[in-house]
Amino acid sequence: MAIYALPEPPLSFFKHYHQQLIELSVGPDSRRYVIAEEGPRHYIDLDDYAEPDSLPLYWPAAVARYGEDTLLAHGIVPWYDYFTYKKLIKAFAGRDGARILRLAADLSHYVADAHVPLHTTANYNGQLSGQEGIHAFWETRLPQL
Repeated sequence: MAIYALPEPPLSFFKHYHQQLIELSVGPDSRRYVIAEEGPRHYIDLDDYAEPDSLPLYWPAAVARYGEDTLLAHGIVPWYDYFTYKKLIKAFAGRDGARILRLAADLSHYVADAHVPLHTTANYNGQLSGQEGIHAFWETRLPQL
C-alpha cells in the first residue's frame, strides 16, 4: 500500500489504522447505489470531449467551458480527486482522525478509479464494441487470475 511511502507522523497513523482504511476504501462504491451524485465521481468519459488533453485543470474553468451538467454527464473523477484532497488537508488541520481516515480512503478509491482505463471511456463496459461485460471481467475476474 501507498501508506508505507509516507513520512512520519502520517505513516504511524495510517499503519495503525491500515485495516480500517482498507475497509473504508470501498465506501465510494457502496454510496454509488444510494447517492445519485456519487456516480460521476468515479469516471470521466474522455472520448466525449473534442480535445481531452486540454481539459481545464480546475473545476471553475471546466464549468465555465462546458457547464456543470455536461461535466456531470461525462464524469468528474479528476476534479473530484482534487476536491477530496482539499477536504483531507482540512481534516488534517483539524486533527479529525475519523474524517482523515474516511477521506483518505475515499481519495485512494477515486485516484485508483482514475487510473482504470475503462473508467476513462464511454465504452466502459464494452457495450459499444461487442465486448459487453468487460468491466466486470476487469474488476473482478482478471485480478483473481
